[in-house]
Amino acid sequence: MPIDATGLLTVARSQAAYDADATFILNQKNGLYTGHPEVRTAGLADNVRRLGDLRLECRVTIAIFKEQIPFLSKATLNTLMMTSDWCAKKEFKYGALAPRPGVKGVLRDGERLRTLETHGWDVVVPIGDPSWPDDALVQFDEDAPETVTRTADGTPRTAP
Repeated sequence: MPIDATGLLTVARSQAAYDADATFILNQKNGLYTGHPEVRTAGLADNVRRLGDLRLECRVTIAIFKEQIPFLSKATLNTLMMTSDWCAKKEFKYGALAPRPGVKGVLRDGERLRTLETHGWDVVVPIGDPSWPDDALVQFDEDAPETVTRTADGTPRTAP
């Protein structure tokens, strides 16, 4: 699979690969690359992420992690967290990758806003908090967040 100029690649869905429990293997030395899933709703600006996309991205990340750790470790973590669905735990926060380090993140649902903690490249998003709907938007900006409006059909649109 080709890697684009930004270092990203897209893995297409493949029922045959799923049925065979296929493994993705790089043709490079171990440890040179790392990867993480990125789920994005089409039509959103590059500096805007949908909370529901981040929730799904977390579930995929955790599923991959659980495949890589021993059963006893997984069982211990499930017991300590008192759930096997770590991403849905109210206190669980997910480090969303910002476009660049130090970028401010704001979670927005209509008029409701919450400024998010930033740690280097990570903006800490409260994906486990059910009071925020999947359609809430995380906006990344070094200064004030842009205004997010919706088109007549309800599609989010970023306006300057």
